[in-house]
Amino acid sequence: MPEDGSHRRQTVHGYVRSEIADALTRGQLAPGDMLKVSHVARRFGVSRTPVYRAMHEMVQAGVLRDIGTGRFVVPDLNGVEPTRAIAKPAVWQDPGQGPANPRPRAKPLWDVLFKTVQREIAETTPFGSCFIIGATLASVHNVSRTVARDILARLQQAGIVRKDGDGRWVTVALTDRRLGDIYEIRQHLEPLALRRAFPFLSGPEIDAERAAVDACLAKFPAIDGAVLDAREDFLHVHCMEKGDNIELIALLRQTRLPLISNHAMFERILAIKPEIEFLQDHAAILTALSDRAIDVASAALSRHLERSADTYRQRMARLCQSAVPQLPEYLELVRSD
Repeated sequence: MPEDGSHRRQTVHGYVRSEIADALTRGQLAPGDMLKVSHVARRFGVSRTPVYRAMHEMVQAGVLRDIGTGRFVVPDLNGVEPTRAIAKPAVWQDPGQGPANPRPRAKPLWDVLFKTVQREIAETTPFGSCFIIGATLASVHNVSRTVARDILARLQQAGIVRKDGDGRWVTVALTDRRLGDIYEIRQHLEPLALRRAFPFLSGPEIDAERAAVDACLAKFPAIDGAVLDAREDFLHVHCMEKGDNIELIALLRQTRLPLISNHAMFERILAIKPEIEFLQDHAAILTALSDRAIDVASAALSRHLERSADTYRQRMARLCQSAVPQLPEYLELVRSD
């Protein structure tokens, strides 16, 4: 799929470099701390190659010093190499040895890349099913096959991919029938999920989201599709995940394919701009939540989902008439004989 400004892919070595730089800025890494390439690679679940590249770039920038045999050290403020290779226990030691200090672990790399791969796959589902070549997926995103399998397992939980009878990973096509089934489930379950989540939604987060929606209304129709997708994510994902019914949340996670890159996809491929009713619906639901009127909010959400189902199906019909976009290298369209 072609990339646009709102969906730039972060390289693996760039991610590792930014995490190290962030640790230095926050004081989690200090002069004398040593980083071993093998330990950092295990920490992020990647191969050593991108770690080496990230660290050598930081050496060139004067941020780290290469002391050989896959070891790098944080120099002192004057850029002088410490008198010992390890002046103190390394903060980023091998995860299997336990933390040297009780500091938060970095987010796993598969979690960082998940949304990118999820979007790439979701945008192909209206055009049919595709075989997923796992080794190529790992290569394209410069990660290990273990990380690629973790991503696919999570996509399977979301109903976006599955395994066929031969054990091959396959994307699940978003047909008109399936889209109708998804919206039928959402129309029944999301209002209930909102009721269950209501006691756990804070006033400040609701007010902040209402302000974000108001900002979109003020700029309408000059709004980026990715910004609108973020509004969808707050209401239909964030709010629903706040509830205490774990089984209900698990069911709804299987229905989120239409929410992935929704507005951004239609804007990019079909140049379709959003309808103002979408934002007005969100504003009405948030206002009711802010007023602690859950019956009003639930009813407004039900009407919003009914309207959204009709709009999405109309757009999908147009999308399916367009040419199949260029697929990511790791996808192969399933041909029907």
